[in-house]
Amino acid sequence: MARPVTLFTGQWADLPLAELAPLAARMGFDGLELACWGDHFEVDRAIAEPHYAKAQRDLDFTSAGLVVAGKDGSLCAYARFA
Repeated sequence: MARPVTLFTGQWADLPLAELAPLAARMGFDGLELACWGDHFEVDRAIAEPHYAKAQRDLDFTSAGLVVAGKDGSLCAYARFA
């Protein structure tokens, strides 16, 4: 099985995830590795706010052609383009 070629979003933290996802797809990446800053994924909020992680996972990635994938279905591994 081939490994997906992903873009780490840290270099793009100034762009909202909703804008970055379709841009990365157009650039030919298979998926995203989400940074833990910007609006991509905030660990402090995930710890402090019980529903934050689920809300981030429930973002409409499909409109950007993405499927969320990762170990145990977690958001933090990568979002894979469909």
